Amino acid sequence: MLLDRYTLPDDFESEDCPGDIKRRAIITFFCQPGQLGQPEYIGESETCLYAFNWFTSAACGQATQTGGNCTVVSDKTGQLYDLRSLQGMVLPASSMGVAYEVAVCAAGSRSSCEAGSGACTKANGGHSLGRVNQKLILDDEEVSLVYTNGGSCGGSSTRMSTTTLLFTCDRTATSKLLYLASSSHCYNLPVDVAPKAELLTAQSDCDYTFRVRTQLVCPVVVDQQCVVVDNEGYQHDLSVLKRYHGEGNWQVKDELNTDYDWYVNVCHSLAVAPNVKGCGNAAACQVGVLSPDLLCAPV
Repeated sequence: MLLDRYTLPDDFESEDCPGDIKRRAIITFFCQPGQLGQPEYIGESETCLYAFNWFTSAACGQATQTGGNCTVVSDKTGQLYDLRSLQGMVLPASSMGVAYEVAVCAAGSRSSCEAGSGACTKANGGHSLGRVNQKLILDDEEVSLVYTNGGSCGGSSTRMSTTTLLFTCDRTATSKLLYLASSSHCYNLPVDVAPKAELLTAQSDCDYTFRVRTQLVCPVVVDQQCVVVDNEGYQHDLSVLKRYHGEGNWQVKDELNTDYDWYVNVCHSLAVAPNVKGCGNAAACQVGVLSPDLLCAPV
């Protein structure tokens, strides 16, 4: 629980409360995963204290999340991080005359590494720097992979190499758009053609950290202000209609064409859900009931 207090300055002219007490306001923030929420007015005390509650994911601690199958979904923003298109690629890296190979989520078929390795040095028969896995880690909206139980290192027969891959957003990375099997034009998450790995640290020849630049971890969730003022000066706030991860999207049935349903959101890209996984960061998406055909509209 977090508190935010507001008090009028001494030189501000307003009607004071009994006892010359200045008017005050307090907002109490509560953790509510999966939604930004909005303030709710609770009431006014006899001492002119105005109280508000706000249930929002912004008040939640930055818990580390672990995914699977080379994907992970942010509980905070609802964004799906999907690196499956990188599986099987062998990413080269070099530093100080040493050549390395790095793979994402799956060992590359053309890799020089030992079988089952996610990273290795090309010398010495592809010495393993960690066993590959598909468990993406999300910590404060930063995506990583950790490979453990590599070959022995540091002159010890019991200490094993460990490799951490840090994925960094790079919108300039060579890429193409991923099109679904249905030839849809809506799934606009990029797929890297030739991502690069860069060695950042190598501690005691045992613990390695590589940075992989890719568009696949760039933010795609769109969140817009949802307050408008009409011609008569009245303010309208539609943010209560926003849907976030775990809440589902607004579903609209097409009575004239039962082959399709519409899924829409308000001032926000569609919340992550299996039935709209091909809609990218669209806010409205027409989805085939029996097929994955899509027709999307941006936020």
